[in-house]
Amino acid sequence: MAGASFEIGDGKGTSQALTTMFRLMGVDMEKLRALKFQALREKLLEARQKGFQFNRVDAIIGLTTPKGLVTANMTGIPHLNALEAEELTKAEIEGRRQVFEYLRFLRQSVPGFEQAGGSFGSCTGKGFEKRGGFMGNTCFRRMRS
Repeated sequence: MAGASFEIGDGKGTSQALTTMFRLMGVDMEKLRALKFQALREKLLEARQKGFQFNRVDAIIGLTTPKGLVTANMTGIPHLNALEAEELTKAEIEGRRQVFEYLRFLRQSVPGFEQAGGSFGSCTGKGFEKRGGFMGNTCFRRMRS
């Protein structure tokens, strides 16, 4: 369909913010299950006021297997066009920066994440999924910051 017309986002060029998905290992699942969404949101708002550098406070943390592993959708990278290579590169860099900032916040402020470490790959985007994983997600690295 080369040459076909299309619209980006709302038709005016504004799209939903991009996100970088990441996984955290070593999470105390019992403490996580006791955590209420609103309490986490309040902690995120407070942390941002104290200088943590991240955009979103509406975190999504999903329990997965094996025990102690969670998937997080917390980052927010607005105002970039994922169809442009340069902007997607900016989003990838910013998403990774935010992942480390959220990890620092979670370890310091949220019970159950004190021993958490993480992994992420090139998965910034809008839900490009393939066979249960994110496309381009081939080189996971252990985060130790």
